Amino acid sequence: MNEAQTKQIQDIVQDIATDESISFDEAFAIAMGMLKFHADGMPKGRKAFGCGG
Repeated sequence: MNEAQTKQIQDIVQDIATDESISFDEAFAIAMGMLKFHADGMPKGRKAFGCGG
């Protein structure tokens, strides 16, 4: 991951932490759980619907 991508993740996690009044670490765990749930549902070996041509 490059610096810009790292910053995007930090910003998203901080927004969750602020909105939910929880710690950054708790928000990170939530965000990673959601990402894993989404990734597990992606079709394997082919592009997901809506991901471009």
